[in-house]
Amino acid sequence: MKRLIVALFLLAMTIASAAQQHHPYKCTNATGKGNYGYSCSGVATNPLDGLVEPFAAYGVVTGDGKGQWDGYGKVSFNGKLIVPWTHKTRPYAPSIVNPDCTGSVTYEVTVAGYPQPDAHFDFVIVNGGQEIKGFPTDAGYAVVCQLIQLSDDR
Repeated sequence: MKRLIVALFLLAMTIASAAQQHHPYKCTNATGKGNYGYSCSGVATNPLDGLVEPFAAYGVVTGDGKGQWDGYGKVSFNGKLIVPWTHKTRPYAPSIVNPDCTGSVTYEVTVAGYPQPDAHFDFVIVNGGQEIKGFPTDAGYAVVCQLIQLSDDR
């Protein structure tokens, strides 16, 4: 009986040790510092006419390493309406990055120069910050986005 208790104790300690080593990486807002090219695709509600349509976007976004993001690009709704858009975080609402490299960000958005409701995204930072993958969590969106860090040696 004593051996069984010792064996169970050792097993529990091994599991606890393995659980602590499960996430050896540590991400912060600084992990996403830099310039990224991005693309998004899926289905979304067109804010200009309220129709749910195929959606695609591309552009550039810059992270300052402190949770502030500022970007621009173009967005296409059903291939019929292709217009510029912008997105940036508010100074008092930086992105949140967890140690396991997951996070969230809220953007102020304009489409064709018109202010839109805030866009909320969940994401994961991968490859040491070279890529960020995510999607909007707002109703009416079934979209995925991928950001790839731009090379500094241009």
